[in-house]
Amino acid sequence: MMNIHIWILFFLAYLGITLSPGPNVLIVLSHASKYGLRSIAITIFANLTCQLIIIAFISLGIGALFTTNSQLYYWIKYAGAIYLIFLGLKILYKTFIKQDITGLNLKNPTSPEFTHAPFYKRYAEAFAVSASNPKTVIFLSAFLPQFITAGQSIFLQFSLIYITIACVVILIHTLYAIILIKMKRRMNRKLNTKFFPRISAMIYVFLGVSLGLSK
Repeated sequence: MMNIHIWILFFLAYLGITLSPGPNVLIVLSHASKYGLRSIAITIFANLTCQLIIIAFISLGIGALFTTNSQLYYWIKYAGAIYLIFLGLKILYKTFIKQDITGLNLKNPTSPEFTHAPFYKRYAEAFAVSASNPKTVIFLSAFLPQFITAGQSIFLQFSLIYITIACVVILIHTLYAIILIKMKRRMNRKLNTKFFPRISAMIYVFLGVSLGLSK
């Protein structure tokens, strides 16, 4: 089993990574804002599925494929940058253009941003964001092996690490979503339907551009 001191170090390191807002947190907040608090269960599940796959690769000894020195890393980075910018532009289109068209055609327009999406689309979107997030990929592939103790069960150590990751992600992401929902309840409908989607869209674009330009 994993040494308790090593586990505490890993827990604190991963807690810090998760508390730092990034694409994974943003997609949770975006889904919570659009579809409600319960919808983030699918979003978080997609994130954890992606991380489970990466950890499985690392446990098989092929985590080096995802390090910053590999060609795959650059593909992931630029694909992630393009995808984040795409998500941001899609939200901007819905809130600026499509919403205006809807408002001209209907007496009582509803925001297209708040229509309920099928669970598989939400899952696919969240999985793609997590898979293309270099922060997640690099941390798991480059730093995770440092917390593994030689001579002890690899399976048990990776299992404990994944359970820790799952607990931290569920707790922190849910907490962020609850805070957002409480903030939205204090704001009027116009701010809820226009302000939050547009802010999240600009953050998506900013993260995408920053990711693409990062070295």
